Amino acid sequence: MTVAIYSRSVEYLSEDDLHRLLALGAKYGFRFLFNKNYAEQTETELAVYDTVDDIPAETRCIISYGGDGTFLHAVNFIGTRPLPVLGVNSGRLGFLSSVNNCDMETALQALIDNSVRTEERVMINARGTFSPEISELNALNEFTLQKNGLNMISIDAYVSGEYVATYMADGIIVSTPTGSTAYSLSIGGPIVTPGCHCFILNPIAPHHLTMRPLIIDSSASVKLKVTTRNNSCIATMDNRSFEVKNDAAFTLSVSPHRIRVMKPDNQSFYDTLRKKLMWGADNRK
Repeated sequence: MTVAIYSRSVEYLSEDDLHRLLALGAKYGFRFLFNKNYAEQTETELAVYDTVDDIPAETRCIISYGGDGTFLHAVNFIGTRPLPVLGVNSGRLGFLSSVNNCDMETALQALIDNSVRTEERVMINARGTFSPEISELNALNEFTLQKNGLNMISIDAYVSGEYVATYMADGIIVSTPTGSTAYSLSIGGPIVTPGCHCFILNPIAPHHLTMRPLIIDSSASVKLKVTTRNNSCIATMDNRSFEVKNDAAFTLSVSPHRIRVMKPDNQSFYDTLRKKLMWGADNRK
């Protein structure tokens, strides 16, 4: 079975873990391919791929080895190719990277036994002027507009052509259900199960405290126009950031492209919440 491995550096997939992974691959009959950027950082000779087109058609999945940031890099790397992504967490919290580093053997056995499931996750599509060369991008977690300097920015928001409000804030996040446990959660947004068909509009440090997160149907389109006292502000799509001009406008909608997230059958979204956020844990122990 061919499996592609994607990691950003030996900080996430160390030489020791790499040798353990290769030993497991030999034990279970896996053929591993490694992204070129990672392979160049190791002293071990590895089979590599440089672009997504170098990954053979029969490849079972791509394993993201790191944290959620690495997972998002892997999603961006594969683009529109329908290759399932299995996240192995060697980072910190790891909502997307659900398999612990120490459970790699169990995860590989699950691939052999086909005791895994693949969930399709909605992505957000943003159209606007990110740069002279880029006018359209997709993101798994969120799109944001943020101030670039000390002054707050003003963001006019429209949903399906209807004016909603002008947000005076440090910025705004438009999150997918998958992204509800990322940046949006850190500023008080709701946790949304991945199968919901919605977006979350969440202001960052709003000037008016009555402006709260707003959940809208993902069939709607969202238009945002930003005004700033500075010459520019920052637009982000997951882990990519762009300096955009004053009066920049973006239109957001559901992307026709879906990301296929692979998980072992014995894991659920609620298991992840309970374990990662320590729900119900008795801190007195």
